[in-house]
Amino acid sequence: MSSNIIDAIDQAIADTTVSLDAMRSVPGDADGIRVVVIPADEDEPITLRYLARDENGSTLRAMQATVGGYVDVVRTAEGVDVWINDEGLLMGLPFNERATAFVHAVKWALATCEWSGAVSLSLRDAMEEALVAQRYTRLVGPAIISGCNDEGETVSVPDVAVEFLQKMGLM
Repeated sequence: MSSNIIDAIDQAIADTTVSLDAMRSVPGDADGIRVVVIPADEDEPITLRYLARDENGSTLRAMQATVGGYVDVVRTAEGVDVWINDEGLLMGLPFNERATAFVHAVKWALATCEWSGAVSLSLRDAMEEALVAQRYTRLVGPAIISGCNDEGETVSVPDVAVEFLQKMGLM
């Protein structure tokens, strides 16, 4: 990583305004979801946020407001999704080095069996995905890390993902 992203990570750690314990005390997923927001601007801190559900029970509008447009999902591991602006490349949004690093690190952790979450990939498949991610995955604009349940619904970010971000030194 470049020295400016390391400086940004240090600043993000110093500027984090909501603790993990505080986020665990928010209402359950029925009312909204806990997410991690990773701004593309390295000067902005990575934060834990609560996205409330709308009158239809959806967090889509809150997610769209956070990324600044339509959303698209990048599946990283079983139960962990990264949401980005679907038109971010077309809009010329800035490269999000920290979100991209998270995606690559999760793929690598799956490949090396260091991911403490549920692992659904064989070692060979995980290694292949990690190499493809390193070569082609470059996320732009703000990113949201959330969870995903067995039915494919977006739910609160799992603790394992937050802990992984902390181990990476991003939070």
